[in-house]
Amino acid sequence: MESAGKELLKLIPDVKLVIVHDSIISIDFTNNNNPFVSSLRHSSDVVKKRVCELLGEFPNLEHLNLQKSKIGNDFHLCNPSVLTYLNLGSNCLNKVPMFIEESKNLSFLNLGSNYIADVNIHFPSSLTVLKLHKNKVKKFPNLSGLTNLKTLNFYQNKACLIPKDVFEIRTLEFFSWGMVPTKIFPEEVSNWKNLKWLSII
Repeated sequence: MESAGKELLKLIPDVKLVIVHDSIISIDFTNNNNPFVSSLRHSSDVVKKRVCELLGEFPNLEHLNLQKSKIGNDFHLCNPSVLTYLNLGSNCLNKVPMFIEESKNLSFLNLGSNYIADVNIHFPSSLTVLKLHKNKVKKFPNLSGLTNLKTLNFYQNKACLIPKDVFEIRTLEFFSWGMVPTKIFPEEVSNWKNLKWLSII
């Protein structure tokens, strides 16, 4: 195992690592006994800072689950292009990490339950699941080019209008846009021929 992996195990005993050919490809900080509580969440700031540094030392990382770890914005992956799964839900984030733009193979992205108000990045076209629920986003991000997107969760944000490019996502199967200060829903929803679940409450 890499030295960075060994140090990570010492810092966070409950971390789950998946190792293939001596390379760590998956890191999951969810606690073994309770999948909704992360041991990292209760660690000191010094430990969190070191964990952020270590995350940048895994060039083959494909799966990263940091849900509820409260790790913050200050980490970067050295090779985000191999990442396929990223869960940053419930992390006290106030911005979208810029390395996501470089994650050309990313399929699953959860940024829900944070404090994000503005989304100023271009999401990779490889995304099939995008969760931005329970944030403070004032307007829909640019989703043009997301030709593989199947799930879009925008529940409980502040955006009042859905831009036309969202209705051009023909692959969409799940859409949630509830708890917003408007009851008007555009007729263009009929463009979503593959839609199986629609939530606007």
